[in-house]
Amino acid sequence: MAVSISSVQSTITDPDPSVTLTVSTGDIIVACIGIHQGSVNGVTWNGTTITQGPNATTAFNERAQIWYSLTPATGTFSLTFDGTGGGGRFLCGYVLSGVKTTGQPHQTASANGNSSTSSVSITPTTNNCLIIDSHYSEGDLTTVGTGQTEQANLQGNDSFENGASSTTLQTTAATETMSWTISSGQRWAVAAIAFEPASSGSAIKTVFGLAEASVKTKNGLANASIKSFNGLE
Repeated sequence: MAVSISSVQSTITDPDPSVTLTVSTGDIIVACIGIHQGSVNGVTWNGTTITQGPNATTAFNERAQIWYSLTPATGTFSLTFDGTGGGGRFLCGYVLSGVKTTGQPHQTASANGNSSTSSVSITPTTNNCLIIDSHYSEGDLTTVGTGQTEQANLQGNDSFENGASSTTLQTTAATETMSWTISSGQRWAVAAIAFEPASSGSAIKTVFGLAEASVKTKNGLANASIKSFNGLE
């Protein structure tokens, strides 16, 4: 089963941002967040705090984080980022399907720096993983890295409040560098997360919780094929 993105919604505001998503059975949710010189209290789905994943923070408290839930409540609800202080609170919410819902995330990574390119490397060891990044920078995030798909790139009320997110769906497991070009050398923080696909498995029909086998019958009796040897059964 392949991992797929069912929906993506993003925003950047000074009050706590929120996006509305619809989750079906078996889906997971991922929240990429960022803030300029503030702190993160949590991320909630339908009022329930979800799980914090990778976190990147600069010396001046520009932050990029990723939060997720493998078993979110199904239905249409709000995904909300609760922060304190600072400004330019960035939120990009994903609904993913086809993700393995145990033992995840598969890999995480984080980095920070001060340069014209923000980047982080992450190394899945399973094929067909979906990688998601969360970038936050004081400079404009202008160009997404090779092989990445831009999902969000927003600027707040001030030019130094810039949040972005992109994805890469791998075919073969390998080290992946998730990067963005920044308009000028500025402080940046980036977090990345990888989710592996659910196993397709084999469908087994059950009756009252027990595996059901199909048996061929003849005249009400089980009919088995018996190989003979020299005319003997």
